[in-house]
Amino acid sequence: MLSLREVHAGYGKGTVLNGISLEVEPGRVVALLGRNGAGKTTTLRAIAGLVRPARGSIWWQGSPIHGLPPHLVARRGIALVPQGRHIFASLSVQENLMVGFRSRPEGERAGLWDAERIYRHFPILRERARVGGTRLSGGEQQMLAIARALMTQPQILLCDEPCEGLAPMMVLQVGEILQALKEEGLAILLVEQNVEMAFSIADRVHVVSGGQVAYEGAPEDLRRDEAAQVRYLGVSVS
Repeated sequence: MLSLREVHAGYGKGTVLNGISLEVEPGRVVALLGRNGAGKTTTLRAIAGLVRPARGSIWWQGSPIHGLPPHLVARRGIALVPQGRHIFASLSVQENLMVGFRSRPEGERAGLWDAERIYRHFPILRERARVGGTRLSGGEQQMLAIARALMTQPQILLCDEPCEGLAPMMVLQVGEILQALKEEGLAILLVEQNVEMAFSIADRVHVVSGGQVAYEGAPEDLRRDEAAQVRYLGVSVS
């Protein structure tokens, strides 16, 4: 479904990705773990078209997308939930959702993400529909960021640190939301510092170090490998 092959990318003259390769299969959750500065966010930005690879290729459903501008990447069914949420603070919840809405042709309306479907999955957003972004809690803003991405009708979500700055109870809720989306068949590429949450929903784990995938395996394999945890993550969660 999504394949990165030896991707090199960075900012200006600085290189962040040094030949990263990975794949995401339909309906699966892949977690990208690693220390700060390892290249996780840059990987998502390269997929989304916000960073242009200097070398290597990015393929989506059998077609190359590296070099496409972000709006064309989004039209292919790839949605980014950015780190820091970046909702439109001056707009209400409902207005934020409608900014992201992308319709489908009449014959392809099955499974359409519209406001009503969003509100069934995120009931708190229904209650806050007319509330401005600045009045939402951090957890509500994160839910809105995920919901706004869903309104673009994606086949994969690129989620960048969705649990950053959230209270433990809200982390659990975000994990439950992502699990529910996975059960509906949505693929997710997840960047997350909360290793336990990532382990709880991921089918595969890729640990990024120095702009490359240094470790790949099932979550339970990494959980048992304390040496790899300490080496690549700086912590032990065994």
